[in-house]
Amino acid sequence: MENMSPSEIEIMKQSLSQLSYFENEVSGNASGQPSAPPAGTPTPAGTPTPAELTNILNNALKAPGTTSIVVSNTNPPPYPIFQMLNPIDSLDSYIMVLAALCVYNEHPSPYDISIPSDAMAFVSALAKWRNYALTNTSSDYTIYSIMPWESITQHSFSKNMTSADLHTEFLAELFGALGLPESVTEQLDGILTDVFAKLKTLSLPFESQNQTLNHFLTYYYFETVQNPNIEGIPSIGYIPKIRTFYLQVDQQTWQASMEKSSTADFNFNMVYYQMDAQVDLGVVTDDMGEVNACVQLICDQGPGEMVSLVNMHLVMPQQQDV
Repeated sequence: MENMSPSEIEIMKQSLSQLSYFENEVSGNASGQPSAPPAGTPTPAGTPTPAELTNILNNALKAPGTTSIVVSNTNPPPYPIFQMLNPIDSLDSYIMVLAALCVYNEHPSPYDISIPSDAMAFVSALAKWRNYALTNTSSDYTIYSIMPWESITQHSFSKNMTSADLHTEFLAELFGALGLPESVTEQLDGILTDVFAKLKTLSLPFESQNQTLNHFLTYYYFETVQNPNIEGIPSIGYIPKIRTFYLQVDQQTWQASMEKSSTADFNFNMVYYQMDAQVDLGVVTDDMGEVNACVQLICDQGPGEMVSLVNMHLVMPQQQDV
C-alpha cells in the first residue's frame, strides 16, 4: 500500500475542504437539485471553476487513468440489486470528483493530453488520486466510513506470453477467483481493450527506467447470501462489495505489448494493490439527493452530463449464462 507524502496529505485536505463547501451548500435541499451558493459566499481558496473541473473529467475519458465497473448477478438485475445501482453510481461520481479536485490542486495548470508527456503525467496523477481517495483512513473521511477496507494486499504478476494471450491471462489474474460467467468476462475484456486502445493512441513516454504505467480499476459486485428463514424476508440477499486494483505495469511490458505481434513472446510484469471492502449503501441512499446535487453543482452539470462524464460501465451476464 502506498502512503501519501506530507504534501499529498495537504492536497487531500484542501480537496476535501472544497468538496465539503459544496456539500454544505446543498445540505437540506429537499428537492435534490443543485442550487447556486448564496451571493457573497466565498468558495475555499484555490477551488477550480466548474469548467476546469469538467475539463479534467473530460480528459479522463480520453486519457483513462481509472475505470469503474459494476457487475450484476443476473440479467435483468434482481430488484434488490436494481435498487442499489443508482446509489453506487452516485458514490462513484463523488469519488471521481474528489480525485479530480486532487488532480487540480496538485497541478492547477491544465494538462494538455495532446502532448505525450502531459498525457502520461495526467494518467498517473488520476490513478494515484483515485487510489488515495479510496484508501484514505482519516476518521472524519466520509468515503472510508462508507466502505472501510477489509484488506489491501500487494501482488506481483510475471508471465511469459504472447499479445494474443494477454487479455485472457490479465483477466484471469484479476478476476479468475470470482468465477465469473464467460459472457461477463468477455464484456470486461471489451472494456479493458478499449482502455488500452485509448492509452496506446497517446504514445505515452517514460522518463525514467523505473517509471510504470499506472491505472486504477474499481469493480463493484454483489455477494449472494442466504437469509434466515423468517417470514417476510427474502430467502436470498445481496451484499454490495467493492474490489479495486491499483495497477502498475512495467514499462518494458507496456512497450512490448504495444509493439509485439500476436505470436511473439514477451514477459508481462506488473505489480498491483488489491483492496476489498463491503459498501454501506444505506448512508449513500439516505443522502443520494444531496450527493448528486453536490457533484452536479461543483461541476455545473446536469445528471445526464454527469453520467457521461463519470462513465460507469454496467455489466450483466447474457441470458444463456443466467
